[in-house]
Amino acid sequence: MRKTNVEVALRLCETNRMSDQGKADFSLEKFPCFYTFKIIGRNTDTFAERVREVVGRTLGPVPLDSVKTRDSAGAKYRSVTIVIYVASRDLLEKVYGDLRAEEDVLLFL
Repeated sequence: MRKTNVEVALRLCETNRMSDQGKADFSLEKFPCFYTFKIIGRNTDTFAERVREVVGRTLGPVPLDSVKTRDSAGAKYRSVTIVIYVASRDLLEKVYGDLRAEEDVLLFL
């Protein structure tokens, strides 16, 4: 069975978070690494693509298989999850700054 980019990225991220003692270390991200962005906003026809563009502007092209979307129960909101390689903390902070400036973005993790 062929693994998707997202599955491979999640495994690499998990491996990257292991301490010297073999225990998971979630206290600080170590760069470079694959990083998971979770963005929640208004459910519009263009929200997911707009988020993909914003992230891609700083980190490079975002493959479609690295993006997952889910609508809220009432379909008023949409969450977009993107798993992508981030080379440095500065780039991570730039992406979050760009997301903060987007009108339709309500929350991000």
